[in-house]
Amino acid sequence: MLICPVCSRPLCVEEKCARCEAGHSFDRAKEGYFNLLLSSSAGGHGDDKAMLLARRAFLEKGYYAHLLVALKEVCAEHFEKGCTLVDAGCGEGYYTRAISETLLEKTGEVNFFAFDIAKEAAKLVAKKMKGTATVFVSSAYRMPLASGSADGILSLFAPFAREEYLRVLKPGGLLIRAYPLAEHLFELKEAVYEEPLKNQESSDPGEGWDSIVEKRVQKRIELNSNEDIVALFGMTPYAHKTSERDREKLNALEKLCVTTDFGIGIYRKNG
Repeated sequence: MLICPVCSRPLCVEEKCARCEAGHSFDRAKEGYFNLLLSSSAGGHGDDKAMLLARRAFLEKGYYAHLLVALKEVCAEHFEKGCTLVDAGCGEGYYTRAISETLLEKTGEVNFFAFDIAKEAAKLVAKKMKGTATVFVSSAYRMPLASGSADGILSLFAPFAREEYLRVLKPGGLLIRAYPLAEHLFELKEAVYEEPLKNQESSDPGEGWDSIVEKRVQKRIELNSNEDIVALFGMTPYAHKTSERDREKLNALEKLCVTTDFGIGIYRKNG
């Protein structure tokens, strides 16, 4: 299923490397992943290690467990034994690992691929999923995956690469998306900003898809430490564009009850 990012020939995955018939070779890192970003794309991409570890620590406290349960149920309902599933933009791997375990328990056989543009993310996921997933570094907009090779793609709060998803999915393959809805974390924004705005809802995946179902997963959660409040804020797009004055408000918060408001969309590729 993997293809060479240089020449697009199939990659043969071996114990210590992946290579194509043209002689291009990619070493397997000691953690177990492959870096399939071309050298011209190398550099600091995506989240750094500190951000990824803070996100993992926050999620493993169970704050988003209700979303995880919903995603596992959706995947268990729609994917069968022997399916090939791709987590496009897997981050620190909280959802990746749990969904993989759920499908393995249900079916006994899943071909699971996971990637992120951040090398540190691939490291974390590969360590946790040795032997259960093929993990690599890549951009969602140029995936080193054969056309028409995947039964399903997960796009969970990740950049939406519509054309690449359509290329990689088999005819009738499924896209599972998770995205924030209007009320998501509004109380957190109220506490930090003078003029907070609700999220603009955009569930439409564009042409090429038939919508199967869209569902809402909403729950209020209570944050009881500044550490968790700051970690949650760091998981949002606002973290990189907040003034020092507004950050002071954030750092002063010790307790906060916030609404989590998620959409889950399931779409089938046309044709």
